[in-house]
This record gives sequence, structure tokens and C-alpha cells, in this order.
Amino acid sequence: MTINTIKIDPEELKRVAVHESGHAVMAVMQGIQCHGLFFAYEPDESLAIHGGHFCVPCGNNPPWKKADYLQSAAGAGAEKLFFGGYNRAASEDDRQMFSTTGAPKWETTVDEAREILAKSSEAITQMAEAVITKYQNVPMNLWPDRGMNGRTTRFKQILSDEEVRQIVATVKLMQLFRPFVGMLFFAPDNPEPSSVRFNGTASFVDTGTAKIVVTNGHVYKRFMELKEEEPSLKMFISGAVKDQVLELREEHLLDYGKNAVDLAIFSFSEPDQLRDLGKQYFPSHPWPAARPNLGAPLVIPGFQGVHRQIGDGKLTINLTVFCDHVSSSSDRHFVLADEGQERIVVKINPSLGELGPLGGVSGSPVFTMDSENNATLVGFLYETGEGADATIFAVHADLITAEGKINHTLIV
Repeated sequence: MTINTIKIDPEELKRVAVHESGHAVMAVMQGIQCHGLFFAYEPDESLAIHGGHFCVPCGNNPPWKKADYLQSAAGAGAEKLFFGGYNRAASEDDRQMFSTTGAPKWETTVDEAREILAKSSEAITQMAEAVITKYQNVPMNLWPDRGMNGRTTRFKQILSDEEVRQIVATVKLMQLFRPFVGMLFFAPDNPEPSSVRFNGTASFVDTGTAKIVVTNGHVYKRFMELKEEEPSLKMFISGAVKDQVLELREEHLLDYGKNAVDLAIFSFSEPDQLRDLGKQYFPSHPWPAARPNLGAPLVIPGFQGVHRQIGDGKLTINLTVFCDHVSSSSDRHFVLADEGQERIVVKINPSLGELGPLGGVSGSPVFTMDSENNATLVGFLYETGEGADATIFAVHADLITAEGKINHTLIV
């Protein structure tokens, strides 16, 4: 995709970013080696950059297979997905492999790529935003500069291969678990974006016997403390439907662990009204699942308070996903400690600040994942520190009975 100058019109930059992100996302989906997303240029004697083109170098060499053709057509497919059409001149290099004997039809493959990418449109959106943000805010001389054996062309790295894979994987986890969590917040009647006083995370669980909403006991305790100061305060849960919230009333409370265990369990009088938020209960039966083993991989989705964004009269909430392993376990809880300082931060939304304080994720569900990406609910986060290397504590899910009560027989 060739350009004549490194100064690009904003709309053209958006198209280019979507095009190249489509190539990168498809490469990951098809299991093709992707070296990252780059700006390629031919250096002159002064090493100045006068022009070049964005590209996604991949390890697809002849003889080509179906996956290779899809990856090559994915740039145009992403453009059709987002803009309804694509720049044919900008896809000239992508079309070259389609002139070989036995190659599929270009337009047919573009449409097939578009359909496949539709399931990962969020990954393309977030990757394109990452590309645009870096292009606009980081001087090109600060981008890592790479070479390739036998070529004079230089490559300015925008996203590394690891960053590409992490964005695709993180978005996939967000899509998988987003339906089962909501932001639980406190506000007066008819809440406005600026009236949110506090937030935690609500987990939606179907035990097979009861459909329950779980958060931490300290979240509910904080609500009761604030309500004494502001009697009009109420609890609400937000979802995926614009301007739609559900009130979580005190009469919905099934059990509250107080000093015994940091849990508060609720159930709506009409549990299926959760669908009005575009949310659903995670099917966790038989209940409870076995406790996680040491070293088991875990995924925790929740809503950080510092990542609430207020603007243009609306409140935008952003899901944070933590991935780590069980480092220790006891009768009451299990722990995720970044003992080797190996956690990686993947910023899906470039407009957000750093990870920072993790207040707001209290009550987040904790899932194990097997080798086939099947999830099992095993606990609820109740305490954590700050930043990427924070130690995370979670209570075992079996401290709640199938009926939604605290299982005091397991609390020692």
C-alpha cells in the first residue's frame, strides 16, 4: 500500500490502518506467522524518510494454501467490512498471488475474508486505533528500525508480532466474557454520567438452581455507608444496551458474608430481565466446580473505576481482563502473584491511561480455561493491589451454595 509522503490525510490513515490490521488479524486467525505491522521505506544517504508504505510481513510462501489467499485478501476484506468498499489500487500487491495457476478468484476471496473478519471486527478496530495513535503521537525516529536479509528496504515497527497476537487474544477474551459481567455503580435516581459515586463489578451466574448476581461484601457495605449520607443513592448495573440500566435493590439480597467472607449475593425478582441489558448468566452447572489447581491458567474480567470515561454527556466503561496462573491456595482463597514479573499489559483502547489503581474490579468472576478454551467459574476477586504486577486475591466459588447462600460449613 504505497503513499507519497509520511504525512497522511486522517481519513486515508484510518483506511490504511484498517487495511493492514485486517491482514494482521487474519494472519493470527489462520495460524500464519505475522512479523508485526510496519512502515517500510527506502533510506537515502542521509537516512531521511521521504515516503514509504505500511505493510504486514507474513510467512506465507508458495505453494500457497487457502489460508494464504485469505490473508492476502484480508486488507481489502477489512476495508469492505468497515467502509463498504476498498481501494483497488492500494491492493495491487495483494492481488499478485491470485494471478498464479490454481489461485481462487480475487473478489470471491475478498468477500470470504470480509465474512471471516466480521467475527473479529473489534480486534481490527482496536488494532487500527493503536496504529493511528502511535502514528500521531510517537515520532517515527523513535519507532524500532528493522532490516531484512538481502534487502535495502528498512522497516519501522509500529506493532510487534507479540503485540499483534496479544491484541487479537485479548479482544477474543473480552468478547467471550463480556456478557457475564456488568459495572455495578452507585448513583441517585435517574443516574447521569457525572453522578456515579463508586463502582464495582457484578458477576452473573446460573448455578443450575438459581440465577444470581455476585459482588464483594465490601462493595455492598460501601453502598450502605454512602446511603446513610445520601439517602437517594441506589445501586445500578450497566450493560451493553445504550442508556439502559437495572436497579439492584436491597430486597434482591440473598446473603451477605459480612466478616465471614467478602461476598454479597443478589437475585432479581425476575432474573431474566438481565437480557434487557444485553447480558446473560454464565452457565455453571453442576455447581460448584472443583477448586483450581496450582499453576492453573485464570482469566478475570472486571471494570476499573479509573477507566470510566465521561464525555459528550455519556459514560463509557471499559472492560479490563487479567490473565495469570494460580500461585498459591488456601481453604478460604487463592492467589495470583506475578512472582516472575512476567505479566504483559495490552492496551486495547489507546485513549485509556495506564493500568494504575484497580479499584472497581471487586466482585469480578475468575475463570479457568482448558486447552480448548472452555471456561469454568472458580471464584470471585475480592482484593488486589495496583498496576500490572498487583497481587490478586479471590474467594473460592464453592463458598456460595447452588441456592445463592454463603456456605458457612466451608469457612474455617
